[in-house]
Amino acid sequence: MMQLLAGFTLSILLALPAMASEWTVTQAPADDVALRAAKITNEDGNTLYLWPRHSDDTYQIIAEVHLGDGSGFAGAMPSYRIDGGETIDTDVVRRAGESKGALWGHVGGKVAFWKAWSSDDDVIKPTDPFNAWLAGETLRFTYHAASGGTNTTAFPLHGLDAAVSEATGVRVP
Repeated sequence: MMQLLAGFTLSILLALPAMASEWTVTQAPADDVALRAAKITNEDGNTLYLWPRHSDDTYQIIAEVHLGDGSGFAGAMPSYRIDGGETIDTDVVRRAGESKGALWGHVGGKVAFWKAWSSDDDVIKPTDPFNAWLAGETLRFTYHAASGGTNTTAFPLHGLDAAVSEATGVRVP
């Protein structure tokens, strides 16, 4: 009877949907232990970080994706889309940085990063393209997999506004 009950309980637990991922504020994936990041890990085991890179006259937010076990990038920059919005090719961001002698994007192994937002003001305005991250429901991230083919994974955006403000020091209206 105990085995039957244990098997029944296990089958119910396996049938339940996975717990929703939540945004947290943690150490950024960098050598600087004081650098903070907004972080979420999705059900696929992939992690998305948003961390600041500020200078005296520029505020920036960098998006960085770490693929989970068994996944890797084929070497091409990924793209993403928020809800039904425009698809953003992060290679365009990378090339724009290179034209200015700046590193605005990179992909290799299990990690890709790109400049997601930049301003001379410390506030994300409703007219900024990055505002879609704050107003959206889901970011769909598409990449060429090292194992062949194209993969897509999703990250929920609910709660990002508070986490990104706390982690980056940028004001969110």
